[in-house]
Amino acid sequence: MAFGVLVGVGSGALISIRLGQQKRDEAEQILGNAFTLILIIAVIVSGACLFFLDPLLKSFGASAEVLPYAREFIRIILWGSIFQYLSFGLSNIIRAEGNPRTAMIALLINAALNIILGSIFVYFLGYGIKGTAVATVISQAVSAAWVLAHFRSKNSVLRLRFKHLGLKWNLLKGILAIGMAPFSIQMAASVVNIFFNQ
Repeated sequence: MAFGVLVGVGSGALISIRLGQQKRDEAEQILGNAFTLILIIAVIVSGACLFFLDPLLKSFGASAEVLPYAREFIRIILWGSIFQYLSFGLSNIIRAEGNPRTAMIALLINAALNIILGSIFVYFLGYGIKGTAVATVISQAVSAAWVLAHFRSKNSVLRLRFKHLGLKWNLLKGILAIGMAPFSIQMAASVVNIFFNQ
């Protein structure tokens, strides 16, 4: 969530400014850079977490009894984390372009579908902890699909265009500079949770 906030809030603020300046093409360049940055961060962070999974879980407070369940759950979540990054990060951009209702629907889809699928997978199919993780990933994937479909719909102010996916340092610098404060707050909250778990 912290990395989603980093990109989403940073790019959302810049996009709002560019749209206010009537610079739609620049706003679409920021959207393309945000999309690419989300993909890169997802691969790096999730890959690193998968590689150091057991030490991370132990440092987060997982006991020997809980560790096998935590490992099973988090491994599935990490493999599907790209959907959470896209849904959470790009929802901020949807709000920034003036469509808060669409962004809210994306979050509601994620939450409602997660509850429904989690109940089905755990209570009716007996998949246990694995079922809750799969339900979460599917819910995030549907939410991400909703968000990406928005940027190809007539309701979107911006379009996600292939030509804007190449990273530009001046845009990345602005995204990271603005997004760093909310990123730090979210990371601090995560560290507090780790201490509580310990």
